[in-house]
Amino acid sequence: MRLDARPGVAARAAADPCPLVRLRALDGGYDLPDDTRRQLSHDPQVSWVAGILAGEPLTRCPA
Repeated sequence: MRLDARPGVAARAAADPCPLVRLRALDGGYDLPDDTRRQLSHDPQVSWVAGILAGEPLTRCPA
């Protein structure tokens, strides 16, 4: 899944309720502000999705 390259798309994706979309915003969001990037980097749901995609065993998603 790739994000649209238009300005502001990653910022809107960073606010999405789906952790996979937020992970993609972090990975592809060249225009994200530093505080938003920091928030996504420390989001337990985003970290959980990244772990699953990296091959970690499937566990319950943190709340």
